[in-house]
Amino acid sequence: MPEMPSATLLAALDSYNLLPAIVFMPTRRRCDQAASEAALSRRDPKESRREARLEFMRSFVVQNPEVRGHRHWDTIIRGGVASHHAGHIPAWKLVIEKLMSAGLLDAIFAKQRLRPELISRLVVLC
Repeated sequence: MPEMPSATLLAALDSYNLLPAIVFMPTRRRCDQAASEAALSRRDPKESRREARLEFMRSFVVQNPEVRGHRHWDTIIRGGVASHHAGHIPAWKLVIEKLMSAGLLDAIFAKQRLRPELISRLVVLC
């Protein structure tokens, strides 16, 4: 069975008010691809949420400069989605978890377990 494109999946979930979601993917590479594809195909319609994500990230960088310039920075800001897996540095995974907990992300594409206190309306297994 072919995999549904990540942007299509998120649009369908959003139409049923099922976001935010955690989408488990089979590989790290697919996590990164799905987040990038979703961010390119969708744009968070709420300017205030984009600004809140940007401000959150800027303040996080003050104490965690190693995340500055991360290759997925724009994916988070523009699309409100992120990938989360063992291939990312710990500080990057932490900021993703904090953004999700703050209600600033619509989806996380993940390979492994996340903190149990992360809030999502739905978990999708691919």
